[in-house]
Amino acid sequence: MKKLFFRLFAAGILLGWTLPCSARELLAVGTSFFKVFEKTPSGEPVGLGVDVVRALALQTGDTVRFEMYPWARAQAMVQAGSADILIGAYKNAEREAWFVFAERPFFQDRMVFYTRTGGGNKGWDGDYAKLKGLRIASVHGWSYGDEFDRHLDSIRMTSLKDGVLLLSGGGVDLLAANVRNAEGVLQELNLAKNLQPLEPKIATQNGYLAFPRLASHEALVLRWSLAMNKLVDKGELAKLQSKYRLKPR
Repeated sequence: MKKLFFRLFAAGILLGWTLPCSARELLAVGTSFFKVFEKTPSGEPVGLGVDVVRALALQTGDTVRFEMYPWARAQAMVQAGSADILIGAYKNAEREAWFVFAERPFFQDRMVFYTRTGGGNKGWDGDYAKLKGLRIASVHGWSYGDEFDRHLDSIRMTSLKDGVLLLSGGGVDLLAANVRNAEGVLQELNLAKNLQPLEPKIATQNGYLAFPRLASHEALVLRWSLAMNKLVDKGELAKLQSKYRLKPR
């Protein structure tokens, strides 16, 4: 990574930190993430991730089209190089072997346990040993942090919506989710009063743009990482985050 960003610095000098190079049409993929990557009823992509990608493409001179897939498929497409940008990925060791992540994240999520309203905290105080014997659901393909994976054997749901419905119906005791996505699903299902988040949080996860870890995409990573740094340093990212109420707390 240090070598990559030394090259970033050198490329920035050569390009004057502004000039696009090797601009082309790119494919950005992801799954439906509340406030990050969504579609309007007419199919128009919207969300913080879409706005960030478009702002970066404006700097680099690239054009971008957006496609939405199940999360596992979107990751596989970027890993294989059949898509160029993955929107909203959390870092973990496995993914860092597949992808090159932008140097700077563009949003932050709080990972928490949800329980049924009025059901108490189930003993959760940050000590995973207190959760022994409880039925806990999580979402397949999501990263909850090393501590979570090390201590819990959770029921992996195919979608957050399935997990919310299972918890609401009493099929599990706790659901692990990020607050941002959970709020969107609870609104959609009209279940916001039925479930509540527990404190303390499980973890804080940063959301990134990620790119194929392939030689064919090295130039793309260089110019887009430079562009992301400029977006952050000039305060433009903070403005976009405020638009969606996703500024880090």
